[in-house]
Amino acid sequence: MPSLLPGGQPVTEQKHVWTPMRDAGPQIHWCRIENAAGTGMSDVNACHGGVEAWLELKVYKGNRLVFQPTQPAWILKRRMHGGRVFILARKDDVLYLYDGAQVRQLMEQGINTPTLFRTAKPFDWGLLFYVVFGHSI
Repeated sequence: MPSLLPGGQPVTEQKHVWTPMRDAGPQIHWCRIENAAGTGMSDVNACHGGVEAWLELKVYKGNRLVFQPTQPAWILKRRMHGGRVFILARKDDVLYLYDGAQVRQLMEQGINTPTLFRTAKPFDWGLLFYVVFGHSI
């Protein structure tokens, strides 16, 4: 079952995670990855103050996140090589930020997985970006 906003509108990654995040951080260099090859690469690369990060954007389906088969391997391999990889998921009016190292746990435990950061509407983008980049924006 897809996540719904009040009034029954479905939450989508593009409209309800990517667009508000991008608009909240105009000083961040964003690169949305549209990879039809299916390599598992995360959705967004971001850079600010010399720190790069990858974000996999998700919307909860009930209390679960759905990953493509190649996504967990890409996330874990990038982390193994020192990359900053996060999973940013939305359920209703709440954003959940997870460390990429938690991808397998997320697949098993869903919303019961401990978060690095959680924010409800109105989203605290400044603090979320601080967690992602390790410095204020």
